[in-house]
Amino acid sequence: MKLIVSDLDGTLLNEKKEITERTKKILREAYSKGIDFAIASGRSQHSIKKFQQDLGIKIFSICNNGANVYDKDENLIYSNPMKSEVVKKVITFLRENKVNYNGFSHRNLYLDDREKNPVLTVESGIFDIIELGNGDNFPEMFKIIARQDEEALRKLKDFVLQQEFAPEIDVTITQPNCMDIVDKNCSKGNAIEFISKQFNIPIDEIIAFGDGENDYSMLAAAGHPVVMENGMLSLKEAFPTRALTNEEEGVAVYLENILNLK
Repeated sequence: MKLIVSDLDGTLLNEKKEITERTKKILREAYSKGIDFAIASGRSQHSIKKFQQDLGIKIFSICNNGANVYDKDENLIYSNPMKSEVVKKVITFLRENKVNYNGFSHRNLYLDDREKNPVLTVESGIFDIIELGNGDNFPEMFKIIARQDEEALRKLKDFVLQQEFAPEIDVTITQPNCMDIVDKNCSKGNAIEFISKQFNIPIDEIIAFGDGENDYSMLAAAGHPVVMENGMLSLKEAFPTRALTNEEEGVAVYLENILNLK
């Protein structure tokens, strides 16, 4: 194995949003044996920086569901934002359907009303909040998050995918009440393939851990896909290999066994 890739929420992190000491130890031991590590998340690079620092090793970062990729020295090596005209169409659609949303670009968090809380408040402390106007000028964005109750969100996703801008965007449900929208060519799977080619890491020597819909492409791309026991049923049906739940330190336990790192 040459590269370990893991989602954060529901996978590497426990319910307290922490990487446990056991997990840190295993990843550091793997790194000392020449096995690299990558975080692959819907979060931005600014949001995952704390976890990079906690690990204390140089890692790859796949952010915003593959819209940004950073090398082990935190240099941006791939970036694919949604173009401003696509952003305008998506946001207009969300506004017309009265769906709460946020847009993200670098350190900027965009929303319609400064008095509202961002849809993901965990992000708000590290972003500059910018209120969007009603004009025709929309910035490029790496990701838009839409928030709605689960049933309505599923219907919204199906509807969005049938719209005229569907060929330009990729839509995934990342939490029961949150939907991520990125450029059509962005996915965690494409990001893994990019890293594989750029750094000559054979795809069959990449192991990936995930639990959510936005992890599907990553698991499909990796030579060794592993689904968390707390993962979505659709992932379990597609990929048979299991790790224990995130609360049971499933990533660490699995790596201990497969890499003999106890």
